Amino acid sequence: MKQLVIPGVSRDVIKESIDNLRNNILDDKSNQEILVAIKHTQLRVLNPLAFLIDEICDCLLTNKFVAATTTTNLLFENMLKLSLIIHDSNGKTIDDDGINFEDMYEEEVEANIEKLLNDNINRAFKVGLIDEEEKDELHKLRKKFRNSFSHGSFNDAIKSATNVIYCADISNPTNIQERVVPVTGQPFLYYMAQHEFLRREAMGYFQSVYIYIDSLDKKLLQIYE
Repeated sequence: MKQLVIPGVSRDVIKESIDNLRNNILDDKSNQEILVAIKHTQLRVLNPLAFLIDEICDCLLTNKFVAATTTTNLLFENMLKLSLIIHDSNGKTIDDDGINFEDMYEEEVEANIEKLLNDNINRAFKVGLIDEEEKDELHKLRKKFRNSFSHGSFNDAIKSATNVIYCADISNPTNIQERVVPVTGQPFLYYMAQHEFLRREAMGYFQSVYIYIDSLDKKLLQIYE
């Protein structure tokens, strides 16, 4: 395995980087309140997802929109897999005869853990965890965020995006022309558009997924009541 070789940095550079992170806190007070409230919400059945939720909130609080989105993609996938695992378990608990903690969901994990997100959305609808409107909304989120930002493919918003560039001929460098150009033919422009898209959309995407987690958590809790 190749070893990572990086140049040394001074303590001043390290301190500056950490200070920049501290200073880069989300200044939207309303979103601050929402994120901190979510961090302190206790899930009952889907609590294994809490570490992802906590990290996404921290990313959004420090304006790390790409990290927040890619981790929300993982949360989205795990939300449905865990919900189906719990649903398929029919409320079994450690108190049931012959149930060991370490393998109590072995069959359910085996049946669900490798399934595609598309299939899990459809199955969640089929077994009654979500309704048809919710199924359609989850598919829209899948196409808009998960496919685009887990696989690095275009989504419709970025595919149609444009950017302004300024051009000049080397023979007449003072004659600067403004041009509006598509971003899909130039990776530099495309990645700029991708970042700007996530600055606008990451918070809303996470909230949408979290609303489903909260709803599924309450619904799955009924299995044990």
